[in-house]
Amino acid sequence: MPVVDRARGAQSNAIRAFSPITTAGMTSDFAPGAIVRHPNEPDWGDGMVQSAIGNRVTVNFEHAGKRMIDVSVIALQLVAHDERE
Repeated sequence: MPVVDRARGAQSNAIRAFSPITTAGMTSDFAPGAIVRHPNEPDWGDGMVQSAIGNRVTVNFEHAGKRMIDVSVIALQLVAHDERE
């Protein structure tokens, strides 16, 4: 059971570091490290997927920073290695 820091209401970093990491619920097409583009925002440039849980994909775009994208609404485009800008 995680230890809760009552002053902050959060798990202790020491306990969190030993918690198992699971990929349950990950969106398989958007694994961390995948390169994507937003179809409606070409000025954002290429983005690297940071995390993907369910329909929520967090992407760090070159010119727009970190954005959370709902892939049930926006169809992110996977970028092949040879298509990178």
